[in-house]
Amino acid sequence: EEVTTAVELETRALEVRVQENSYWREYFEALHNSRLSPLMEGDLDQLYQVSERTRKELMDGLTPEMVRAHLLRCVNLKNRVVVVLRPQRPLWQRLLLPSPTTAEGWSVIAGYAGLTV
Repeated sequence: EEVTTAVELETRALEVRVQENSYWREYFEALHNSRLSPLMEGDLDQLYQVSERTRKELMDGLTPEMVRAHLLRCVNLKNRVVVVLRPQRPLWQRLLLPSPTTAEGWSVIAGYAGLTV
């Protein structure tokens, strides 16, 4: 279901981009610079037909298993970051009970001591 939704969103976004001149300029520039250009003797119409046919076949045949397999090849699960968000303490607690484990706490403590940080 998620793959179908993603394909529909990509199709709609493509329909919108196709109406802009910059899309076509960049598209044909990429086709002209592609490795297929010499094989098709620089025929941009033929390159366009091949690329659009390939896009349609890929989008029509996309499955969750294909996405999963691709992600497993591209994303190393051992390289990850775990982030824990802690709620910020209220201002009155930060001023009256500063934490020496934070830069803000040290600034408050230094302010109480009459020092500048």
